[in-house]
Amino acid sequence: MDANERAYGYTTNWFVMNRLGAHGGSIVVGGIDMRGERWTRLLSHRAAHMLWFQLTLLLFPERVEWLAPMDTLPIRDSKLPTITNQFIVERLEGGVIEVTGIANGSRWTAKLLEADSLGLWAALKNHSASAASQT
Repeated sequence: MDANERAYGYTTNWFVMNRLGAHGGSIVVGGIDMRGERWTRLLSHRAAHMLWFQLTLLLFPERVEWLAPMDTLPIRDSKLPTITNQFIVERLEGGVIEVTGIANGSRWTAKLLEADSLGLWAALKNHSASAASQT
């Protein structure tokens, strides 16, 4: 594994929360990795929506009407911390879902079992609903 990559393996106890800041804030997502250690990553609001969008396609392919259009990617000051702005979400064998986050040339991955992916999907959906009500 390259120095710009981080693999958390199977992750449980996923959470999603707002991180307020002077530049519009961001989203914090994380969980407990396979060694029992908590990890967190920063996401742009668009990336959180992309992750929810991709999980929806994998978990509920028959419910495409739930999907809302995505906003454009905001410009971010280069002095701010690295923030995940892209995702690749894939279904692996055995009902495992692998999430790969991409942030300025670095990558991180985490694997979820279906029950955990439903919890993450719901947390992202709730976050999107609360963010929409604040605009």
